[in-house]
Amino acid sequence: MSSGEAVPSGAESAAQPAAEVFALDTCPPCMRLLKQLRLAKADFRFVDIELRPEAADWVAKVNDGAYTVPTVRYRDGSVQTQPTFAEVMAKIAELNSD
Repeated sequence: MSSGEAVPSGAESAAQPAAEVFALDTCPPCMRLLKQLRLAKADFRFVDIELRPEAADWVAKVNDGAYTVPTVRYRDGSVQTQPTFAEVMAKIAELNSD
């Protein structure tokens, strides 16, 4: 699923990360995924939808009105909702191999 809409995700860096993880810091599955990604030194950025209302609206839009987290948007515009760590890492590897 892809929205094609740009949603600012916080502190912008020179290079766009392979993945943006839209999540809540009060969500255990989100925190587990983020911890795994940090330990793996994955190319990603965390976007806290509680602090970013426009990001929360985007999450709801791409999930049929539900604020389902974690939702991951990749550099190529593709989106996964509640992906596993392995799914996220596979997609990041695919994007970074180009």
